[in-house]
Amino acid sequence: MAENVLTESEMRAGCAIVDFGADTTTIAIYKNNILRYLNVLPLGGNTITHDITTLQMEEEDAEILKLKYGDALYEDKEENKEKANCNLRDGRMIDIEQLNNIIGARTEEILANVWNLIKMSGYADKLFAGIIFTGGGSNLKHLEEAFKKYSQTDKVKTVHSVQQTIYGMNEIQKKDGTQCALLSLLATGNENCCRLVTARPAAQTTENNTTDMFANDVDLKAQEEENRRKLEEEEKRRKEEEKKRKEEEKR
Repeated sequence: MAENVLTESEMRAGCAIVDFGADTTTIAIYKNNILRYLNVLPLGGNTITHDITTLQMEEEDAEILKLKYGDALYEDKEENKEKANCNLRDGRMIDIEQLNNIIGARTEEILANVWNLIKMSGYADKLFAGIIFTGGGSNLKHLEEAFKKYSQTDKVKTVHSVQQTIYGMNEIQKKDGTQCALLSLLATGNENCCRLVTARPAAQTTENNTTDMFANDVDLKAQEEENRRKLEEEEKRRKEEEKKRKEEEKR
């Protein structure tokens, strides 16, 4: 994916691309156009959503709240003292502060692990192009600022699209990073999966086999057998009469 999201100068100067996905977060480090480090965290956006369900709600409602009110760097200010209203079945009102305390705690854990892995790679001080976030989880409000706070790193940005030009309907093209991995796979492909091939029917040989159409007719077979028996008996009787006639003539 990095080849389709990062620029050549970023890969040459050194950068870490962090794919903040639904179930995992992938860290890939490039330096001098070579992949130097790769690791995957078993934590992602769905982990945050699952934490929100501890407020006694369905995951669908939790996802709506996260996308609408989630803040990775929420500050408890007086003007923020409002209730986030999600259309829950029980009609409850969820406090934004309580919501973002949950979101912030899990986000901090994910970002801390990301930064720790980058330091363990040995390239933390060689990433002149900085840290680049992508993926659906990177849409969380103030994610860049939160990572700067935890890592004391200034070069942090978010990329939500690939570099290739995509031709298609605008309503199916998302510019929020959720399709970066998918579009990168499509861009990497070198085979036209939509190629039309004209199917040619295989040559079929026909054999003219003469068959007895009455082979399975039981009644007909019985009748033929009876006629044959009668003919044999008639022939036998005729021969016997002929034999008797000759014997009488000799007398």
